[in-house]
Amino acid sequence: MQFGIKKSPTINFIHGWGMSPRFWHKLQGELDAFQSTTTDLNFTSEPANKNPTSPSADFLITHSLGGLWALKNGIYPRRGMVFINSFHNFTTFSDKHILQAMQKALKDNPHAQMQRFLKQADCESQAHQTDFWNTQRLHEGLDWLQRWDGQIELASLNCPVLVLTGDKDRICKIDKMMPHWDGHTLITNPDAGHALPLSHPQWCKKQIKAWIKDNNL
Repeated sequence: MQFGIKKSPTINFIHGWGMSPRFWHKLQGELDAFQSTTTDLNFTSEPANKNPTSPSADFLITHSLGGLWALKNGIYPRRGMVFINSFHNFTTFSDKHILQAMQKALKDNPHAQMQRFLKQADCESQAHQTDFWNTQRLHEGLDWLQRWDGQIELASLNCPVLVLTGDKDRICKIDKMMPHWDGHTLITNPDAGHALPLSHPQWCKKQIKAWIKDNNL
């Protein structure tokens, strides 16, 4: 008698604005019992006109804009979705005038603008790993942040949702995250900022694995 080999659950990781798949290396290492893939939104690669492909997976783990991008592009997991330092409508957290100012600064001096952003986002380490900024795609991403609202898509999700955030997040501030994700499981780290997968990958793993177990996923 032959028995089929049980396959490991799959995870698709989607990064946020100004990031690349490298952003996930630490958390991927922590979740190495899963088969994982990453979606590249092309902020640090060409071509700008390429439509990112995002494979189907059991679980979807997203960061910042990556969560909203997944909702608006119909990228839904089979078993559960994780939003890390993320949102379904960014205008809750930032005025459109600030995003428009970022677009102007990006046009005037891309390197300086991205250095400022990465510092605010607690992602300075990513700057040293980036040789190229795809300004066309970055402008497009800022436009998504101004226009997109994924509340309807979020409500249509047919799977459990986990939200992880940091009390010291300077972009998605905790006092706004709580009402923004009302009705969903939200867990905060008192010492973390906007880059939980970089700063606290083991903590993220612990919360994700406990959530999967508690929900029998």
